[in-house]
Amino acid sequence: MAFPDEVWRQRAKGGPASANFIAREGGADVGLAAIFADSDGPGRMHLVSMWVDPRYRRQGVARGLVDQAVRWAVDRQAREVILWVADQNTAARRLYERIGFRPTGERQPLPSNPARSESCLRLALEGLQVPGQEGS
Repeated sequence: MAFPDEVWRQRAKGGPASANFIAREGGADVGLAAIFADSDGPGRMHLVSMWVDPRYRRQGVARGLVDQAVRWAVDRQAREVILWVADQNTAARRLYERIGFRPTGERQPLPSNPARSESCLRLALEGLQVPGQEGS
């Protein structure tokens, strides 16, 4: 999806409507995730820009980044977090489903390659216990 430069600048800054999380190891960035509030859907957050250096995959980095993003959404009284995952990215889909994301049935062409598709996954936040949250 194409956005004006100002939208990207605002998301990169973070703030009340967005946040960026970076995983570091030995001073190097090894993973990142961003989350932002959906201006068209009150209570809905979008998890985007999820990436982990291949050398650090399957070590809990992605899970830690998602947990941080979900905690941020919960702290802002969000109802749900959604994300889009490429249909061919089975490792990412399995990770998200283990965390509790479920398919919504929505699909669309992959923006970077419209010959492929991506699916929307949703995590309901009501009653969810997030690691690091009181009572968990």
